[in-house]
Amino acid sequence: MTTMTRRQFQLALGLSLAAPAVRAQGLRKLRVNIIPLADLAPFYAAMKNGYFTEEGLDIETTPSTGGAVGIPGLIGGAFDIAYSNIVSNLLAAEQNLDISIIAPATSGYSLASGLMARTADRIRTGKDLEGKSLATNTRNNNIWLFARAWARLTGGDPNKITIREVPFPQMGDALKRGQIDAAFNIDPFLSAATADPAIELVANPYGEVQPKVQIGQYTSTRAFVAKNPDLVKAFLRGLNKGNAWYDARLQSPELADLISGYTRVAPETTIKLKKGPAYQNIEIDEMRKTMVLMREQGMLKSDLDVGKLVYQAA
Repeated sequence: MTTMTRRQFQLALGLSLAAPAVRAQGLRKLRVNIIPLADLAPFYAAMKNGYFTEEGLDIETTPSTGGAVGIPGLIGGAFDIAYSNIVSNLLAAEQNLDISIIAPATSGYSLASGLMARTADRIRTGKDLEGKSLATNTRNNNIWLFARAWARLTGGDPNKITIREVPFPQMGDALKRGQIDAAFNIDPFLSAATADPAIELVANPYGEVQPKVQIGQYTSTRAFVAKNPDLVKAFLRGLNKGNAWYDARLQSPELADLISGYTRVAPETTIKLKKGPAYQNIEIDEMRKTMVLMREQGMLKSDLDVGKLVYQAA
């Protein structure tokens, strides 16, 4: 398994350089790449409630499957900000790609993510998965890394497990059709899939491998941040308003309806999701722990100064 080269990052999706911010009806455009997961509810709340508009921003969103797509978009100039993950960010940094982590997004604090399998198969450990297939949303990202680390932790050889790329919303159906034997999924799609008695939650790889891991982060480029500091600050102010709205409604029908709307998962499922407060700080110590794990898995050749990747507002 090899990491993406600089050239592959730049050429992904055939992206070309574009102007970072333009006026649109009096607002400044900001292009944001996202994944429609429950953990991005604060961002969607800021969109729905007009918090970004209040900050003078016209947010243009593009969905994707993960940071392995979002970062090439940043480098290629198609996006100004991308919801990425710590593993993709560190892989990019090792290749001297121009990234800047501007805000935290998601963590591994709860069973909001987990490894699921068919109930009848009685899969319990990484050893049980040897010779079988496991779905992750992309390769060489958080999900991929922690699935392999969990397999090794529980007695299995990750090199004897076939990894297949399957988008989060499709993992449950792929399991039921027998196309895969297990999947590392995220809410609300995890809860929707395991509501079927034929599919069960097997483990929480994040919680077992690195309980306080900071999974997702909003990422930009140093060049964009340096050229557009006011845009970045406006985005962070709008996002913080979305965080406050989210924190005040953790178990509310209003929040369940919001998540249901952009994920297309039924409200009766989203109301039951286990939700924690919005992350406020980028945890550099947790980033270092993930870096060590990546070194152990052969994903990084050397240590990185992770603190230099974090945006510091003037």
